[in-house]
Amino acid sequence: ITSAWLRLRPRPERIDTLLAPAPADAERALSAARASTARVAALLDPALAPALCSLLGGARAFVLELAGDAAAVAADRAALAGQLGAIDAPLTAVSLVRAAQGGGAVRFRVAALPSEVGAVRGALCAAGASTLVFPARGLVYAQFEATASTFEAQLSAASAAAESVRGAWRLEASPLALRMYRDVLGVRAEAHGLQRAIKRAYDPHGILNPGRGFGEA
Repeated sequence: ITSAWLRLRPRPERIDTLLAPAPADAERALSAARASTARVAALLDPALAPALCSLLGGARAFVLELAGDAAAVAADRAALAGQLGAIDAPLTAVSLVRAAQGGGAVRFRVAALPSEVGAVRGALCAAGASTLVFPARGLVYAQFEATASTFEAQLSAASAAAESVRGAWRLEASPLALRMYRDVLGVRAEAHGLQRAIKRAYDPHGILNPGRGFGEA
């Protein structure tokens, strides 16, 4: 490396972390997540954050971290308090969001348009998942128990939820014995041929990650 270009941001004048019950209306959640100072906006099911949800009477938790100019943060905080009943969150709230994002014995990541994450979450919850949703980013993380008898149904649920909104999915975590020789990257059917051709061109003998990309040995 002979040169580098860095984009630096000033340290925020103020950081507030808020907690609110998840809105029943997905549009309200998306609007709140798009607040000008929101740098974290996540919806967690009770199973993923029981300590937070207990503060809300067991409801799904909406965690928002606001950062930026003091006046802008104060304005967003007041608006969210009025719209959602947001209160000060415990200091560990953002850490719990990050832990949930990387947790789960079986974990899928589904990416879709922000307007579609409500439908994706509904389908995954119906299949037995606990979910973490980043509304503004259009991301849904779904966690399941790892059992051989249900893994095929979990794969099908993640695939169907993504395909129903023309989104993308991938399996981020599971025991190796469950995912071997299965498609785990969520590539759309029309792209399978191209992806397989590229893999064969660069890995003709199937040495790299055998059985972990497109269900091939």
